[in-house]
Amino acid sequence: MEDYMTSGLWWKRLVYASWMMMMALVLVKSYAGNLMSALAVRHIEQPYQTLRDLLDDPSPTMIWPYNSKNVQYFKSVKSGIYQEVAEMESRGRIKYQAVNQFFHSIDILVRRGRCDFYMSRERLLPSILAPIGQKNRLLVPAISKMYSQ
Repeated sequence: MEDYMTSGLWWKRLVYASWMMMMALVLVKSYAGNLMSALAVRHIEQPYQTLRDLLDDPSPTMIWPYNSKNVQYFKSVKSGIYQEVAEMESRGRIKYQAVNQFFHSIDILVRRGRCDFYMSRERLLPSILAPIGQKNRLLVPAISKMYSQ
């Protein structure tokens, strides 16, 4: 054994063993990555890209918060696509919940596998924000004049 250590061949075996361990590590990591990509879901269906798509499909039920500004708007509209959304309530396709119950409902639907989350291409009812200023400040008349034109 001492002859082998003094002969200078030990470092070649050490380099060879290190090289083999590195190659094994690279091979295992490569296989794991390929396996994960092979087992991954290749396509997630996104059937609802517009509000019209949602209205035309008879199966989904919408959950809306009680007395929100959007619900009030749907109920006040006399014609158009938002009036059709309001009519879905009479068909039993709209359920109302308090805002603090939304997370519980989402949790239940996700656990059952009955809820898909994705962003549609169409933006529904964007919020309109209003500027607010203190009374008797110089900025308030300028803002009021700008918005009254």
